[in-house]
Amino acid sequence: YILRVDAGYAPNPFHGRCTLACCKPVIRREASVGDWVLGITPKAQGNRVAYAMHVKEVLPFASYWRDPRFRDKRPRRARGASTVERRGDNCYRPLSGGRFRQLPSCHWDSEGERENPISKATDLGGEHVLIAEEFCYYGAEAVALPRNLRFAIPGRAHLVNFSDARKEKLIEFLESLPRGRHGLPAVWPVEEAPRPGPRCV
Repeated sequence: YILRVDAGYAPNPFHGRCTLACCKPVIRREASVGDWVLGITPKAQGNRVAYAMHVKEVLPFASYWRDPRFRDKRPRRARGASTVERRGDNCYRPLSGGRFRQLPSCHWDSEGERENPISKATDLGGEHVLIAEEFCYYGAEAVALPRNLRFAIPGRAHLVNFSDARKEKLIEFLESLPRGRHGLPAVWPVEEAPRPGPRCV
C-alpha cells in the first residue's frame, strides 16, 4: 500500500517489533500469519520502500492491550515523554461490553483534548493488530524498489494483481532486505533522533 504519512505511529517500528494497529483497516482485517505487508512511499517521493513486515501474529485489540510484550507501545503524553513514547500505537484500552477507550495519542482530535470518533471507528474497524519480529523499516531513508518489481506499486485501494511468479520475485526481494530499523520516520522532530533498533532475524 502507499504509506502517505510516516510518523512512527502506523506502522510503529519501535521496541524491537513492527506493529500495525491503526489505519489500513482492510489490510488488518484480511492479513494472516505469514503474509507480507509492504509500505511504499507516494509517487512524489519516488515510490520507494519505506518498510516491509512479515506478519508473525494477528491479535485482537484487547489482547494487544493486555499483552506485557507491548506495554512499551502504549502512548505516553506525560511531560517529558519522548516522541517514541508519544507515538505508541497500543492506544485502545478495553472497557466492558466490548467497547474501547481511545487514549491520548496521534489519533486524538487536532486539539489533543478528546477522542476522535472517526479515527477510532477506522482503527477498530480493522479488528486486528499485525505484529512482526521480522521486518525492515527505512522511514525517511526509504530505498528504491528495483525496476523489475515496479509491478508491486499499488493502484487504488492498495490493490495489486500479479502472478505467482511475480509474487515469488517480490518475496525473494523482501526476504533479502536487512532486518531491523534503519532510519527515522519521515515526520519526526529534528532534535530527537533515537538510535536504530535491534536487528530482528
